[in-house]
Amino acid sequence: MENKQPMVDRIIHKRLLFKLVSYFTLITLIGAIIAGYGSIKITENEFNKIVERNFQSSIETTENFIAFLGQTAMVWSNHIAQSEKVRSLVTKNDKEGMIEFSRGFLSETSADILILADNRGRILTKSNAPGKSGESLLYWNIARQAVLKGVPHSSIVQEKENFIIYSSGIIYSADVNNDVLGFVLLGYEINDKFLNEIKNNVNTHITIIRDRAVMASSFNQGESRLRTMPVPYISE
Repeated sequence: MENKQPMVDRIIHKRLLFKLVSYFTLITLIGAIIAGYGSIKITENEFNKIVERNFQSSIETTENFIAFLGQTAMVWSNHIAQSEKVRSLVTKNDKEGMIEFSRGFLSETSADILILADNRGRILTKSNAPGKSGESLLYWNIARQAVLKGVPHSSIVQEKENFIIYSSGIIYSADVNNDVLGFVLLGYEINDKFLNEIKNNVNTHITIIRDRAVMASSFNQGESRLRTMPVPYISE
């Protein structure tokens, strides 16, 4: 019996040691899992912050670019509206002269569309659609602002499937009454060229769908591409 006791003690000792090692290994494993999960969450949160900043930067860049084109169009539309030649063409309702002027002006600038309208909001000439002559533009807020208030304005208008940044210029008579003879609308299309200009400055892909701008980041997280982010867009 005396010879068996040390053996029993060794067995008990081994079992205790095995349990201690097992518990320690389990605790270490659990700790590693928790630490790993925490690291993943921290990394994911940081990644989401980067993406959020990326989207915000893209939105600001897009808005700034739109504002710049609107201001550029406003300068040119006011320049056209103050032109003696345009005032004379509108007064005489010289359609051929207005068409010729529109073609010449657009060929010298980066603008896409030029509209001359009378003081009732009716199209006198439209560079990209000559057949629209006589149609009313008063369903556009920018045209109502020009006709009813004589106020230059900038706005993004949806024409069928296209978005166009328009700015207006008011054509006044040359006499002391300073009556409104009509107005000018100068437009820049929001097209692939426009979007490519933005893509060159941000890490975001932008697609215009109806009255929404859908933005998707070029960042990837593993095999999972980030979801697109819909951004409210300006429209009439």
